[in-house]
Amino acid sequence: MKLEYDKGSDAAYINLKESGPGEVVDTQGDWPIHIDIAKDGAVIGIEIMDASTILTQQVLESGEV
Repeated sequence: MKLEYDKGSDAAYINLKESGPGEVVDTQGDWPIHIDIAKDGAVIGIEIMDASTILTQQVLESGEV
């Protein structure tokens, strides 16, 4: 799994499945975690807001979960 971290917005995104434009058809969850879902029901990725308060700095810097 690949983790992308945007320090400016303090948001992390965990890519679970490669996706193309328009593949995400639904987003579920409540602040600070949102789950992107494809048309077939597969989870594409997980976005974590305020990531530095939830994940360790080591995980944020590693780019992997």
